[in-house]
Amino acid sequence: MPVYKLFPIDPDGKITGVGSEYEFDSDGDARVRGESVVAKGDYVEIWRGDKKIFSRAPRV
Repeated sequence: MPVYKLFPIDPDGKITGVGSEYEFDSDGDARVRGESVVAKGDYVEIWRGDKKIFSRAPRV
């Protein structure tokens, strides 16, 4: 399974902390996880290696 890193980001899209590693079956599964994090009100970016898979801030 590919390893992905989830990074907290600020409202301007800048990474604000150390990433946490997760394994997902696919980029699509990683995006689903990203959407669930955003739904809880957090800002997040997800990377697989040097490829950004997901970046979204909560809608206000």
